[in-house]
Amino acid sequence: MNTTAPAPTRLLEIATAAAHEAAQYLRALDRDHIAREYKTSSHDIATEHDRAAEDIIVAALRDMLPSARIVGEEGGERPAEAPPGHRRGGGGRGR
Repeated sequence: MNTTAPAPTRLLEIATAAAHEAAQYLRALDRDHIAREYKTSSHDIATEHDRAAEDIIVAALRDMLPSARIVGEEGGERPAEAPPGHRRGGGGRGR
């Protein structure tokens, strides 16, 4: 079993691909009708789309890095789902 972490350049590729998936979702939104939720102040805003975009990113990262712990702004900490060196493979989910 391979227990080494991917090279930094590979991690950047994985993160960039995950961000592109979320960006596709966000670009398709009707920006005139987005409900906002104020978390702790009038400057701390979240929308259902913030959470959805984070979920898309987490799912993409899980596909390629299931042994990684992921910490997100909206969803908090998500522990690793697989032992180090394990990889599910697979492509994007597309939304």
